[in-house]
This record gives sequence, structure tokens and C-alpha cells, in this order.
Amino acid sequence: MKREPAKHGRAEWLVRLARIEEGVDRIPTRLAFTGRWYTLRSHIDLVRAVILEKTAA
Repeated sequence: MKREPAKHGRAEWLVRLARIEEGVDRIPTRLAFTGRWYTLRSHIDLVRAVILEKTAA
């Protein structure tokens, strides 16, 4: 996204991110690793915010 933000449209970026998010949701996570799982979810939210910012019309 940083190198070629216009290569794909906003919808395509969000679809790709949704697929990643769905995959993360299916990962069985042991209690000892839930902190890392939540960190990953936070990073996904951060990427979503960047996509929305960079592709704002």
C-alpha cells in the first residue's frame, strides 16, 4: 500500500483485509497467546485505518 496505494481501489484493499481478518478469527489460540492475538487484531485495525485514510476521496 505504501509503494503503490492507487494500484488497487479502496474496496479491493478492504476485501483483502477482511480475508486476512477472517483467517485470524479462525486461528485456535491458547490462553497464553491471547495477548499476541489481540495485538494482531489491533494491527489489522491500524491497517484498515491507513487504507481508509490513503484512499479517502
